[in-house]
Amino acid sequence: MKAGHPVRALLLTGALALGGATEPARSAEATITVLVTSGTPIPDGTGRFAQFLSPTLNDLGKVAFFATLDGTTSPGDNEGIYLGDTNALVQIVREGQAAPDGNGFFGTFSPGTILAINNSCSMTTGAG
Repeated sequence: MKAGHPVRALLLTGALALGGATEPARSAEATITVLVTSGTPIPDGTGRFAQFLSPTLNDLGKVAFFATLDGTTSPGDNEGIYLGDTNALVQIVREGQAAPDGNGFFGTFSPGTILAINNSCSMTTGAG
């Protein structure tokens, strides 16, 4: 993220939010926009968000994050990676989802995995 960028990702207990101030030292000007909370139905699927992990933000205000899910159809589909901003929230990949080439399925996501996103919204993961 560029120095002085006004947007920050906030990971609150049970919520993922975007917040910021025009100048970091002036917290009175800060605003917080909640993107998603625990219990919110997930986009494009069955279940609800339970916990949010490893949020990362690009310079355009898009936040990518891992999430654990409740109320899914099986124990093998209770994690995913999501992308959102103040306008939309989309599922990128979910545990148990078929791989794009049809050669297998996505497995579980390791705790502590670092998620990175660029301004083209391409993502990568690495060990934490």
